[in-house]
Amino acid sequence: MSRRAKIFIALGVVAAIGVVIIGWQGVRAYVAWNSIDRVAFDLDQARAQLPDIEVLPSPASDTTTTLPEEEPVTYTTVLVIGSDEKPPDVQQETFADAVLFYLVPDDGSSPAVVSFPRDMVVVDPCTGDESKINRTLEPCNEEISGEEHVALAMELHTSIPVDHFALIQFDAFAEVVDEVGGV
Repeated sequence: MSRRAKIFIALGVVAAIGVVIIGWQGVRAYVAWNSIDRVAFDLDQARAQLPDIEVLPSPASDTTTTLPEEEPVTYTTVLVIGSDEKPPDVQQETFADAVLFYLVPDDGSSPAVVSFPRDMVVVDPCTGDESKINRTLEPCNEEISGEEHVALAMELHTSIPVDHFALIQFDAFAEVVDEVGGV
């Protein structure tokens, strides 16, 4: 067999191995994507279930700052909630351990991530009382899920509409880290 034929065979074997590896990763990604629990997330319907709440305006500032006028940026907002849910015999309630906004500008510019402290005090959209944001992960009533409850509280607090949400439990996060080889 000529040297050229050996090189072509070696390249063919390497290419076949590459295709198998990429295919296997594609199968794993497909299985992982289909194993995600998807839940209904309809904030318009959830808003309709809420009582009317009067929110006190922020105290007026003594100084006025004029910002330069810029074109408004439109973006898609993903509310990311991290939870370390414990078994019911250990903990009766579920709390949000991390609350983040992932803002993706529609113009293709770089996204931004804003993290909110879990002990941040917000107005609970279900009761109108002040509450820590991490406590709003509990369902508000039978019509409003915990995820919608957090989203409505964040919308009320920031005036930023929530388009999507992702709930990441710590156990699942640890599994993802293990799958990619650890950190």
